[in-house]
Amino acid sequence: MSGRVVAIYVRPNTGEAVKNVSRCSATAGGGLDGDYLSRSETPLKKNERQRGITLIEQETLDAIREDGFKLKPGASRRNVVTQGVRLNDLVGVEFHVGGARLRGTALCHPCSSLEQTNAMPGLMKALLERGGLCAEVIAGGEIKEGDEIAVVA
Repeated sequence: MSGRVVAIYVRPNTGEAVKNVSRCSATAGGGLDGDYLSRSETPLKKNERQRGITLIEQETLDAIREDGFKLKPGASRRNVVTQGVRLNDLVGVEFHVGGARLRGTALCHPCSSLEQTNAMPGLMKALLERGGLCAEVIAGGEIKEGDEIAVVA
């Protein structure tokens, strides 16, 4: 199973808009450089490490767009948009994204703030079981748009 990185987003502070970047570094035990989770002066708690990076499938964004939910790029509030890989299958699995090694820790369920922020009633329901993946950074490295996503053999 392999796919690729379509886009990368970081959020400097909670509550702020996401920012598209073409490349960034992932930090082991942390998240993406420039994202609020990587700014912490103290080590991340276990539950924060387990969602150090969030991913969502471009295929999901395309499908909900056909259902009338026209999310702007980055509005899903996930860090990495992927293509060609079933993220739900990566829970408990180690995989490479570019130069970083990640482990899928849980499905990334949509929250009510996503629906409210985008003023799209029904968005949470549309994203159930396909809201993306939470992942922990096992080994840091650079991630850039176009990078391959591949399961560790």
